[in-house]
Amino acid sequence: MDIGNLLLTYIIFASLGWIIELIYRSLETGHLLNPGFLKGPYLPIYGFGGFITYILTVYSNDLTVIGSAALFLLTIGIMEYITGFLFQRFFRIRLWDYSDRRFNIDGHVCLRFLVYWLILAGLFKYHLFPFFQYILKNLDISSVGVFFLGMVYGVFLVDMVNSLDIAYKTRKAVLEFNQNYISPKIATFKHLYHDATVELNRRVEENQKISGFRTKLLTVNHYFRLSRDLNEVIRDKLEKKIDELREHED
Repeated sequence: MDIGNLLLTYIIFASLGWIIELIYRSLETGHLLNPGFLKGPYLPIYGFGGFITYILTVYSNDLTVIGSAALFLLTIGIMEYITGFLFQRFFRIRLWDYSDRRFNIDGHVCLRFLVYWLILAGLFKYHLFPFFQYILKNLDISSVGVFFLGMVYGVFLVDMVNSLDIAYKTRKAVLEFNQNYISPKIATFKHLYHDATVELNRRVEENQKISGFRTKLLTVNHYFRLSRDLNEVIRDKLEKKIDELREHED
C-alpha cells in the first residue's frame, strides 16, 4: 500500500466515524449535534481506529477469532485512553466522558464502547475488508486525485490547528479567570459565610427562644442567598470573558 492509499484510508474512516457519531449522538440527544471538536465532517480518532483496524486485519489472519478480538480490544482501548488522556492533560478538554458508565478507566475507556469498537472491527474484518482491499489494490490515484486528496488534508490540518489553538486559548482564559476572579471570590465567600455563621450563633445565644427549626432555616437561607449572588457575578464575568475571546478570534 502506497502513501496515497494510506492517506485515503485514514480520511475515509475519519469521515465514516463522523457519520456514525452524528447518527448516534443525534438519536441520543434528540437533535443534530456535531460529534467532534473540529468543524469539518471527520473525527481523527476514528481515522486512527479504522487505520489500526485495517493494519491489524492484514496482519492477524493467522489468529483465531478470540485472539483477533483480544488484539483489537487491547490496541483500540490503548489508543482511546491515550487520546482522551492527552486532550484532558494538555487542553483540559474531555472529548468524551465515560465516568458514569460501568467498568470504565478514568472516564477515558469503558467496556460498553470497547464492545462497540469490537463490533465495528468485526464487521470490517469479516464483511467489508475484502471489498475495501480490492478497491485499494485497483485504485489508481491520478494527479487530479492526488491534488484533491491534498486539498482535503490541507483543510483538515488547518481545521485541526485552528481548533487546537481555540482550545488552548479557551483553557488559558479559563485558568486566568479562575486565578484572578473565582478563587478570590471563593475565599471571600468562605469568609462571609464564616462571619454570617458566627453572627447567627451569637444571636441564637442571645435569644434562646428561637427554635431549632427556625435556626436551620436562617442558616440555609443565608447560605443560598450568598451562593446565588456569587453565582450571578461569576456567570456574568465568565460570559464577558468568553465574549472577549470570541471577539479576539473574529
